Amino acid sequence: MEFKKISIIIPSYNSQNTLYLCLEALKKQTYKDFEVIIVDSSPNKEVDEVASGFHDIIFIKKTERIYPGMARNIGAENAKGDVLVFLDSDIILENDALEKIYKYYKEGYRVFGGAQKLKHYPNFSWTSLLEHYIFFHQYQDTRNMGRRNNLSSSLLILEKDLFFKKGLFSDIPRMQDTELTERLRKENVKLFFIPDIVGHKIYETSFLKILRKTYLNGNNLLYIRYAGSINLLQKFILIIFLPIIALAKFTRINLRNIIFNNAKDKLFGLLVSPVVYFCGIYWMAGMYNALFFNKGISGER
Repeated sequence: MEFKKISIIIPSYNSQNTLYLCLEALKKQTYKDFEVIIVDSSPNKEVDEVASGFHDIIFIKKTERIYPGMARNIGAENAKGDVLVFLDSDIILENDALEKIYKYYKEGYRVFGGAQKLKHYPNFSWTSLLEHYIFFHQYQDTRNMGRRNNLSSSLLILEKDLFFKKGLFSDIPRMQDTELTERLRKENVKLFFIPDIVGHKIYETSFLKILRKTYLNGNNLLYIRYAGSINLLQKFILIIFLPIIALAKFTRINLRNIIFNNAKDKLFGLLVSPVVYFCGIYWMAGMYNALFFNKGISGER
C-alpha cells in the first residue's frame, strides 16, 4: 500500500447521516498526502454504502459493536502515516485543516487538538447548541493557542510512534479521550490546543440524551481521574463539597460560552445558562452515584 504522511481514522456506528459530509470535506482538503480509514461496527449496510461512494478508503467492518476507542486503535494499527488524525464522523473539516495539521507536526507538535465549531445542519435545534456549549466549551476558535490538560478525540492529532509507545485508547464506553490525554499528561507529554485547525461538528440529539450523557460523564470522571487514588477522607470531603465544585464547573462553562462565542451565540449562552446549571445537577448526581455505589465506569453509551 502506498505510504501516506497522514492517516485519518474515523470510528463509526450508525454514522450514515453525517459520514457523507465528513468524507466530502476530506475530498476538498488542500493537503492531499493522506489516507482515510473507517472502522465501522454498525448492524446495517448503510455506512458501507456511503463509504463505497468514495475512492481509496480503507473500510474495516466489525460484525459486533465495538466502542470508539477500540475502533480508533484498530484504525491506528492499520495506518501507514506518521501522523494519526482521529476524526469523528460528525466533524466537517475546513479545507485547509490537514495542511495546518501537517505544518504544526513539522514544527514539533506531537499531541494536539483543533477548534470545534457548531455546524448548522437541517436537524439543528436548541439542543444542538446546548450539547455543544456543555461538552465543547473550551474549543472555540477565538481562544488562544496553548497547553491543555486534556483534549477531545473528535479532532485529535498524535504522532503515531508516540501513540503506540505511550498506550492506546482504553476500551471504555465513554470519555476514552479524557482517559488517554490525562494519562499522557501525567507522563509529561505536552498537549496543545491549536485554534486555527477548525472542524464543524454536527449534532443530532435530544434534551434527555444530553441529561443522560452529563450524568454518565459525572459518574465516569471519578473513576478515570481518581480510580485507586482516593481514600475515605478524600471521598468524604468530595461528598461534602461536590455542590460547590459542580457550581464552579458549570459557571465556568457558562462564562466560556459567553466570553468566547460570537455575538449571536453569546446571547444564546445567556438565555440557556439556567439550563446548563440544571444539567450540572445531573453531572453531580452521576458523581454522587459513583461515590456512594462504587460500580465503576458505566457500560452505557
